[in-house]
Amino acid sequence: METIITLDAIKKYAGQKEIALPESAVITGEAKAWAHANGISIKLGDKVLAPSPNLFKKSKKEKRLVISVLGEDKVGIIAGVSGALAQHNVNILDINQTSLQGLFAMVMIVDASECTVSFDDLKEVLNKKGKEIGVRIDAHDEDVFRFMHRI
Repeated sequence: METIITLDAIKKYAGQKEIALPESAVITGEAKAWAHANGISIKLGDKVLAPSPNLFKKSKKEKRLVISVLGEDKVGIIAGVSGALAQHNVNILDINQTSLQGLFAMVMIVDASECTVSFDDLKEVLNKKGKEIGVRIDAHDEDVFRFMHRI
């Protein structure tokens, strides 16, 4: 019988240096990448698995920011925010937005490694754009954001 090790299953081994699994175990790519990113070596029988591409660690060059946008829903919010980011060469990596009974909420993960202005200047640009389009825009370094919101 095969044992399937998923990302959720491998997270149970957090803090260990090495885990030994039966040779017949099947490990998902996400689970391998997470183990590698967290310094966990995986042994299948007598063989040590080679590291997988690291999907969970940002590159040294990448500077990721978390941008949140809140306000009353209206036409042009996404265009306004994405336009301000594009103007300063900030790449949107992921975006999630919703509108609840007239209220708009959006969270973006962006790569600001090629940004043409400093982080403080980008925050000021976004603050001005938020006032212009009637929403509140906050930007945080991803590492700071994760530290502030850890459980």
